[in-house]
Amino acid sequence: MTTRAVSDIRTLFGWIQQDVSQLPVLVVVAGSMTVAQRQALARECVSRRDKPVLVLDASALAFLAARGTGLFATTERVLAPFSAVTPYFPEASDTLPAEMFYGRSDELSAVLDAQGSSILYGGRRLGKSALLKAAAARYRKTQHHRGLYIPLPSGMGLTPGDIWDLLSRSLEQSGIAERRRNRASAMHQVEEDIDRWLQQDRARKLLILFDECDEFFDGDAREGFVHTTALRNLMSSNERRFKPVFAGLHQVQRFAALPNQPLAGAHFGEPLVIGPLSPGAAYRLLHEPMQALGIRFRSDTLIHRALTYANYHPKIIQHIGLALVLETHSSRAQAEGPPWTIDEETLERVIGSPTLAKSIRDTVRLTLHLDPRYKLIALVLALYAYRFGVDQPIAGRELRAECCEWWPKALSATPPDEYRALLEEMVGLGVLAADDTGWRLRSSNVLLLLGTPRASRRNCPRRRAAPSPPCPPRTHDGHCRTDVSVPSPRPKLPI
Repeated sequence: MTTRAVSDIRTLFGWIQQDVSQLPVLVVVAGSMTVAQRQALARECVSRRDKPVLVLDASALAFLAARGTGLFATTERVLAPFSAVTPYFPEASDTLPAEMFYGRSDELSAVLDAQGSSILYGGRRLGKSALLKAAAARYRKTQHHRGLYIPLPSGMGLTPGDIWDLLSRSLEQSGIAERRRNRASAMHQVEEDIDRWLQQDRARKLLILFDECDEFFDGDAREGFVHTTALRNLMSSNERRFKPVFAGLHQVQRFAALPNQPLAGAHFGEPLVIGPLSPGAAYRLLHEPMQALGIRFRSDTLIHRALTYANYHPKIIQHIGLALVLETHSSRAQAEGPPWTIDEETLERVIGSPTLAKSIRDTVRLTLHLDPRYKLIALVLALYAYRFGVDQPIAGRELRAECCEWWPKALSATPPDEYRALLEEMVGLGVLAADDTGWRLRSSNVLLLLGTPRASRRNCPRRRAAPSPPCPPRTHDGHCRTDVSVPSPRPKLPI
């Protein structure tokens, strides 16, 4: 939409409302807007959030033109503060914009490396799909390289062999293979198509990224890993110019630990856990988009407090980011800006919101529900932490005994190696931490997200009467320790 000048912001929005679509609107103004008009624009946008609007006037255009081309980030910082757009969409992981992908550089390198890991696992909403899509996009930037992202449907009654039909369609859509009506013997046809395409040019490489592989591996294991073996052989016969990557939940890593199967490290590399973000990446995820929107934190301390509360979980950071953006939107009528400032009171109010607290608890539960033993171990450790302090570790053998007090059969069929693997998985998922003396919850915030002592005891899986409290930690001479810190069961913002 174009206009010579803007005399009144409400009139401008009257014109915009004539567009009945839900598409964003870019308004190009031939003249220059005043400061008062820009501030009025910012207020009006938040009152009409149903349609995203950006306004580019002559002053903004001249500013951007003086700085050359390829300045998408600069354009955002010039225009977005006067709009009501938000880059945070915690529930839309399948459509994460490329500019909202932060961190994971080591994991990305491992996926792109022909000799790197081909197996990724982690809890729900920790960024596996975003990582695979980012890898496919980056791989395609190299000439003669193709990266294909293929999510495997779950709960639809598909057999392991259907992976070849899905791969065949993807090859056809990308132009690697010709379209065919008859897909009989899809496995052999796909093998021939990939071999032919790679042999036509030695510079060609193909990266296939399979997502949500849990049901596929469950079925393929029952068939003796026929299809996984075929993909491995296809990789080997083409000197690793073809590489399949498999991502899924914790079962994917466990299949890789089985002996005499094609997922062993010698074939597909060591499984790569996708857990919480690194501190630097988490900081950028919360800070940089806010900065582009004209939102400033009063101090970096507030950012670190929010990240600690989120346990560096990308989805939880997205939830907090969205809540903070909406909070600044609601205050525009009373505050002049940009910049819009987030102070300690604002952060306390947002993090103390029952709606946000529920979203965060639900995210943690998604991880714990991957395996009932996860939930058992986490809640037993929560009860231990409430008695003796969240920083007090418990030895693995003692932890197992406490778990068996609650649910004797839960770990009775779990060998010691598998039990330790469970604990290490929970470390990778961001729930536990470990040192030479034992295991504990990762932080006080994980403890608070698990609930109060009463809630932890109520939610802990049990198959018999609740056990007596665990034995307190002792000093080197055998006396009970009295210097352990016990966190308050009342959720508070971490300091």
